[in-house]
Formats: sequence, structure tokens, C-alpha cells
Amino acid sequence: MLNYVKAHRMALLSMDSYLPVTEFAERYGDQFEFFSEGTTQCYLLHASKRSIAQSHIIAEDELIIVFRGTEPNQIEDIKTDLEFLKSYESGWGDVHHGFQEALDLVYPALLDKVASIRNYQRLVFCGHSLGAALATLCMARMGDVDSELYTFGSPRVGDRDFACAFNCQRPKVYAFRNNNDIVTRMPKIGYRHVGTMYYFDSFGHLKIDPAWWYRFKEFCSGMIDGFISYEIDSFKDHSISNYVRCLSNYAR
Repeated sequence: MLNYVKAHRMALLSMDSYLPVTEFAERYGDQFEFFSEGTTQCYLLHASKRSIAQSHIIAEDELIIVFRGTEPNQIEDIKTDLEFLKSYESGWGDVHHGFQEALDLVYPALLDKVASIRNYQRLVFCGHSLGAALATLCMARMGDVDSELYTFGSPRVGDRDFACAFNCQRPKVYAFRNNNDIVTRMPKIGYRHVGTMYYFDSFGHLKIDPAWWYRFKEFCSGMIDGFISYEIDSFKDHSISNYVRCLSNYAR
């Protein structure tokens, strides 16, 4: 069962992953590692009394891995999002080639660090946008049946085989989609979402795995409202701040 307080915290962490390392440290203490190679960045957070007191996010029995999402001023990030080619992910199926390449940049160092500090802790993965896709692929490689994944505005990561295998072997997946978020509809052909969809409608009401016709009705309504207010609803809905705001109403 979804813990809304924890989901809100993971949304906050996904938003804060865009911060520079010095600002991130001010919020989360010094019990984290930062991995950066090329345009791929992620934080690995592990608990201490200081970090728990400062952030109220890290539990003693967890290791949290959060990937930074698409940065609009980084052309390589945008190119990664727009790729449609697939590559085989051993033991899983075909996945988005750009996501696989982006994860490969930091994965060896991240895996070594996790192996050196992990004892009994559960692995928790999260991220927004491109970060959500990388968190999904990382959980496939590194996680287990007890691991948790929280995604916000995630694109589709792999094909039908990947999605079926992932849903069977990684059951604790909470995939949040805000109304008409355009990134959640990409890539279209040959890709599938994983996990349970937690969908915020245009009023911020949460629906679990809503029917396609309900989402289509919301899409039409949102696009009309956006046209009237001179906004592109699909892009506005992708903002991580909107995910944080919507979840805050359920985390009280």
C-alpha cells in the first residue's frame, strides 16, 4: 500500500536532485555520494543521525538513489529523451538505447559504492523525467523484490518483455503522472510503462490506474483550458514542482 508521506518525500528529493551539490548538502547533511559522468548525475543517500535529523527523508534501514532529470539547458539530455532506438538489456528485454547509455556512465561506480556500504538496507530508487527512466533501469539491474521505485513524469523505458519482467520481479513501483504530462506519453511505439499509475487529474485528484477514456477526457479538457490561458498544458504538467504540490495534499 502506498505511503503518501513517503511518496511526497521522494518527490521533494527528486526536485532537490537538480540542486548543486553544495546546496544539496545544506538540506541533506553529509551522508551522501554524488556521481556525475557526462550528463548523468545521481545522489546516493545513506542514513546517519545527522542526516536523518536534517532531512527527515532518509530512514536507517534504507539506501536511496535519486537520479537528476532532464535539464532544459543541456542539449545532450534532450537528445537522450528524444531517442527511439532500443538496445537489449540482459535478462530483461529491449530498452531505450539513450537511457541505457546514460545509466552506463555512472553505474559501475554507483554499484561499487552500494556494495561497499549496504548491509540490510532496502534500496529505494526515485527520479523525475529522465531521472525517473534512469531510476527504473537502475532498479532492474541493482534492485530486488523488496526494493521500491517512485517515478514522477517518467517516459516509457522498455518494450513489452521488459515491462512484464519488471512488473513480476519488481512489484513495488509507484509511477506518478500529472494529468497531461507530455513526457509520460513518450516514446510511443514499442514501449510500455511499468508499475501502478498514480494519476493526478486536472483538479489534483488522485486516481489509481484510471481507464483510458478517463485520461482522454482529461487530456481534452486540459488542452482546451491551456489554449484559453495561452499555455501548453502538456509541458506545464511535467514540472516536478506540480508533482510535489499535488502530493502535498495527500501527505498531510
